[in-house]
Amino acid sequence: MNRLGVYIIIVICVLSGFDSSAQLLSTSKKSARKAYAEARDKYFTHQYDEAIDLLDKAIQKDKAFSEAYWFKATIYEINRQYDQQINALKAADDPDYYFYDQTLIKLGEALFNEGKYSEAKGVYAKLEQYGKRNANLVHFAKYKQKQCDFALNLVAHPVPFQPENLGKNLNTPYDDYWPVISADENRLITTVLVETKKGGATEYQEDFYESYRTDSGWSKSEPLAPPLNSPNNEGAQSLSPDGEILFFSACNRAEGSGKCDIFISFHTSKGWSDPINPGSPLNTAYWEAHPSMSSNGHTLYFCSNRPGGYGKRDIWIAELEITPNGSLKILEVKNAGPVINTEEDEVSPYIHFDDQTLYFSSDGHMGLGRHDIFMSRKDSAGEWQEPENIGYPINTHRDEIGFTVNALGAKAYYASEAFAGDRKDKDIFAIPLPHEIQPIPVTYLKGNIFNAENQNPLVADFELTDLEEAKQVSKAHSAENGTFLLCLPAGRDYALNVSKDGYMFYSDRFTLREQDDITRPVIKNIPLQPMKAGTTIELKNIYFEFDSYALKKESYIELNKLVALLKNNPTIRVEIGGHTDGKGTNEYNKELSQNRAESVKNYLVENGIDPDRMETKGYGFTQPLDADDPYNGVNRRTELKIISM
Repeated sequence: MNRLGVYIIIVICVLSGFDSSAQLLSTSKKSARKAYAEARDKYFTHQYDEAIDLLDKAIQKDKAFSEAYWFKATIYEINRQYDQQINALKAADDPDYYFYDQTLIKLGEALFNEGKYSEAKGVYAKLEQYGKRNANLVHFAKYKQKQCDFALNLVAHPVPFQPENLGKNLNTPYDDYWPVISADENRLITTVLVETKKGGATEYQEDFYESYRTDSGWSKSEPLAPPLNSPNNEGAQSLSPDGEILFFSACNRAEGSGKCDIFISFHTSKGWSDPINPGSPLNTAYWEAHPSMSSNGHTLYFCSNRPGGYGKRDIWIAELEITPNGSLKILEVKNAGPVINTEEDEVSPYIHFDDQTLYFSSDGHMGLGRHDIFMSRKDSAGEWQEPENIGYPINTHRDEIGFTVNALGAKAYYASEAFAGDRKDKDIFAIPLPHEIQPIPVTYLKGNIFNAENQNPLVADFELTDLEEAKQVSKAHSAENGTFLLCLPAGRDYALNVSKDGYMFYSDRFTLREQDDITRPVIKNIPLQPMKAGTTIELKNIYFEFDSYALKKESYIELNKLVALLKNNPTIRVEIGGHTDGKGTNEYNKELSQNRAESVKNYLVENGIDPDRMETKGYGFTQPLDADDPYNGVNRRTELKIISM
C-alpha cells in the first residue's frame, strides 16, 4: 500500500470534484460553500493567498468545515509552509469526517516530514485504532509507527558531524547545490539556481558554475561558458575523474527525446564541446536525469521513470564505450534492481571512485523524512547489499539530494535544505565522513603521455588491470593535451599498459597495499618510444617464480599485449633480452636470464607468433640499471628490442 492514495482521493474529490452545490461537502451552509467554490477557482489560477483568505471566510461560517481545512493544508504544502499545513490538518481531525482516515495519514506524513516523529507516531497509532476493521490500513499504520521508531533511533544516536561552508568564493549569492569534484579535488562544478529579471518578474534558471582549488582556497565560482550553459535549465551533472567529460541533465531541449534527457560534453583545448544527446536506449520519451559516471569510464548510473522499474523514479545502469574521437556508444541499459529501488523515488545516484560504493537519495527506504541519503556496497559477487541510511544529522527531515565523496573516502560534499532554512540561498558544505559509511579509499595516477623523441603530447589508450584477479578495472585514453588521470582503489596491485599505433607500448606496476601508498597520488610522465629499429622497452609486468624461469600467471596480461603488438606489426623482428641482479655466479645468471627470455618466446610462439621473428639473449648481470647496488630488484628485468622493421 503506497500512502493509501492520499492525493488520489482527496485532491480529486476535495479540489476538483466538488462545486458549491455538491452534496458531499460536510457543510450545509450556503455562504461557506460559496466561499469554498470561489477559493477553488483562485487555486486553479494559482492565486494561493486569495484562496486561503476565502477558505478562512468559509471556516468562519462553519468551524466544522473539514474540506476547507484540507484545502488549506494542500495550499500550504505547495507553498512549503509546513507548520501551517500541520495546523490545518489538525483542525480537520474529526472522526465524523468521511475522509478521516486520509486526514490522519496526511497529518502523520506532514508531522514526520517536519521531524516531529513522536507526534507522528501518536497519529499513526490513532489511525491503527480507527482502521482496525481494515487490514490494509492497520498494516500501513503499523509500518509507519515502525518508521517513526527508526527515525527516533537515528536522532538518538547521531553520527559525528562537522559541516564546513566552502566559502563565499565557491558559493554564490544564489542556491548552490549538486557538487561534483574531480578525483584530484582540484575542480568542483556545481548547479546554481540563478535569479533573473524579465519584464519585472523574477525567474529562475539552473546553470553550471565552476571553481578551482588554489593555495589560498577555492577560486571564485564562475559560470561555464556556452554551449554548456544555455537559456534553458542544465544541472544534476557528473564529472569524470580526470575532469574532462561532463554528463548532465537538461530539460525541454529541441533535441530531447523526452521532458528531460541526459547529455554529454567533452573538454577540449577550445573549451567544452557542444552537448550531445546519446539518444536511445539511454534517453527515452520518459524522464531521464541525474547521471553519475563510474571511474572506469564504462558505466553510467542515472534515474528514470521509464516502464519496467519498481517505483516512481528508479536508478538505472547503462554500460557504455567512449572513444578517443569523442563518440559515445550505449551497450546496455538495465534497472539497478529491487535491493536499491523501492515503490517510491530513488534519485541522485553517486558511484564512488572505487566503483563499489553507491550513494543515492530515497524516500522509499526508511529514513528521516522526504529524501535521505543511503549507501550500498557491492559484495564479492557484484551484487548490491541492503542500503544503509548514512545517519543523522547528515540526513534530516529535509531533502538531502546530490552527495559527492572524495577519492580518499574521508570527506563528502553536499547541500542540504537543513543548512539553508528559509533562506533562498543554499550553500555547498564539506563534512568529514564517519568511517562506517566510507567507501574504499582511492588514490590516483596522474600525468602526461608524450613522444619520447620530441616531447609532443599524445592521445594514447591506457588500461589498468588488477594483477591478482587478472581483471581490467579501467580503460580510457588521454586527453588531446596528453594528460590523464586513473583512479587506483586501495589494497590491490595494478598493471598499467599505455599504447598507441606506431609506438612501442609502455608498462608499469603499482602496489597499493599500505596506508602510505593510498594517501598520496602517483604522478607519472610517460614517454612512448616511436616504433623503429633499435628501440628498446622494458616489460615491467613479466614475472618469474623465485630463482626459476617459470612464468607467473600475472605475466599473461603483459604477454598478451606483446602478442597483440607483434600481430599488429607483422614485419618487425625483435630481440627478447633477459637480465638478472648480481646474486650468483656470472655463468648461473647468464643461463637463468637466457632461459627466462626463452620462456617469453615460447609463450609468444604458443600464441601464434612466428619463432623466426624473435631472437633471445641472456645478459645476466652485464647490463645493470643500478651498478652500485647489484641486489637492487630493478636489475632483474625483461626487455624487448626491435631488430628490424
